[in-house]
Amino acid sequence: MLYSVFIKFGPIFSLRVMKDFQTKKSRGFGFVSYYNLQDAKTAKLQANHIAILKRPIRITWKKQIKDMSAENNIFVKNISRNVTEKDFE
Repeated sequence: MLYSVFIKFGPIFSLRVMKDFQTKKSRGFGFVSYYNLQDAKTAKLQANHIAILKRPIRITWKKQIKDMSAENNIFVKNISRNVTEKDFE
């Protein structure tokens, strides 16, 4: 479901729902990584505060850099805890 929301802004490199290590349930946030900066900027501008499963999401830039440049990644917060990784994809 989340894939269908974010793919309209450009090709997606990866999607990831962060889960609790012990319970394996969603922690309520995830990451969408785009191949290019402009697609990430467009997604942040147009999808911020839209409702997914009746909950408005908040999008900010990823703050910690590990494998990719933070310019290409967006942080999706306030996702329903019922969203699975498959839903996110």
